[in-house]
Order: sequence, then structure tokens, then C-alpha cells
Amino acid sequence: MLDWTYKNELGHLLNASENNSWEKVIKGILNFIRENKSMFAYTIQSVGREHFEQSIYPDLYEFSKNKITKFSDEINIPEDKINFLANLQTITLTSVIIQWANNGMKENPDEIVKMLDKTLNSATLNILKEYEATN
Repeated sequence: MLDWTYKNELGHLLNASENNSWEKVIKGILNFIRENKSMFAYTIQSVGREHFEQSIYPDLYEFSKNKITKFSDEINIPEDKINFLANLQTITLTSVIIQWANNGMKENPDEIVKMLDKTLNSATLNILKEYEATN
């Protein structure tokens, strides 16, 4: 049941993201978890962090890959590099979400999104630019 809820609710956010910005989607995930903190805490405490990670990973990975592909639209980046960056982004986002929840969800989702944008998106763009410059 938990798996279905995460895949259905969070998957819907991630899969309906064509018209949403990266920031809106991540904020939507954080808000969903905040609104359902009892369920999320139960998931982490009873069935483990891995259950949440496995539930959200496929859709979050595709979301990340699509965003990276859009970033690299004018750069000829091999698929394996895009896959690597998408995996890195997915693992980072999942870890940040879990850490935020485990620390009591004290930070405002807007602040989390700003920090992720400054670090994760900037790093991804820099990696893509560096790859373009060296190839």
C-alpha cells in the first residue's frame, strides 16, 4: 500500500512535470511528504529508507534525465554521461528529501529548493559545459 501511494502520488507529480518547472516539482514532493509526515515516518522506521528510495527512484530518475537532456539540448552529450548525471541527481535528491524529513522538516521547502538549485543544477550545468569544452 505504501509503495502504491508513493508511486501514485509522487509519480504523478514527476510524470506530469512537462509543464512544471524543476522547482515546482521538487517543492511538490517536499510538500507531499510534509503533509503526510506520519506515513513517511512510518515508512522510514518500519520498512526502511530503501523502500522509499525504491518507490520513488524510477520516476525521479526519468524526471532528472529529462531535465538534464533539456539542459544539454545543444551539446552533444553521450547517453552514458546523461545517465550518470541523472543517477547522481536522483540519489542526491532522494537523500536530501530523507535527511530533511529525518531532521524534522524544519527548513521551508522553498529554502531546500533554492539550495538544490544553487548546488545541484549549477553543478550539472557546469559539468555539461566542461564536457562540451573538452570534447
